[in-house]
Order: sequence, then C-alpha cells, then structure tokens
Amino acid sequence: MTIIPISETGDHVWPDLLASAPLLLIYKHSPICGASAAARTEVRSIHAAAPRVPVYQVDVIHQRGLSSVIAADLGVGHESPQVILICNGKPVWNASHFRIKAATLVDEIARVREACFGERRSPAPSAA
Repeated sequence: MTIIPISETGDHVWPDLLASAPLLLIYKHSPICGASAAARTEVRSIHAAAPRVPVYQVDVIHQRGLSSVIAADLGVGHESPQVILICNGKPVWNASHFRIKAATLVDEIARVREACFGERRSPAPSAA
C-alpha cells in the first residue's frame, strides 16, 4: 500500500485533502519512534480490505507545524503515532500508539463506509 505524504505545497496539500475523497485516513508518523514503526506496518496492511481509502502521512518531526494545524482543524488532540479516519471532511474515529491495529482500522472503515460512499451492507440471508 502506498502511504501518500502530505505536503505543504504541491500535490497533496492540507486542508485540500479533506475534499479529495469522501473517506480518507490521516496517519501521523514519527521516524524516530518504535511505536510509529509498528503502527505504520498496521496501516500498510489495510490496503487489501480498503483499497479505495487513501492514506496520507504527516511526519510529526519534520512537519511539526503542519501536524499542529491538522490537530486544530480537526479538533483531535495530537498524538504520535496516530490515525484519524475522516468521512466527508470530518473526523469520525481516531486511535494512537499500540491501539492502531489493522483489524480495528478495517472494522472502523466498514462502519462508516455507508455514510461516505453511500454503500449499504448486504443483509444477511434469511432462513426460509
């Protein structure tokens, strides 16, 4: 899975990303933190289950100001590592540190998919 770096100029600029997809994930990463390395592995592994969900990364060491702006704009306190799931421009779920697990991310994405993509879950077959 490709994790797309957020830039302050260029192609993937905050806050323009908020309108780029109905559902997206922001991943705050520290290149000097072991917990971030573990979280990055978890984030990368969701691609098969959620290939249409773009994942954007901000480097909290080299882009501290941008990370703070994202926290303020979304109203989500800064932590690192951290994932923030955004639906239609609004944060709907976040987790940090060792609570960042691929299975949890996939479950949360499935939970908000209907609102973001207009998809409905298939009803369970009824017993006849």
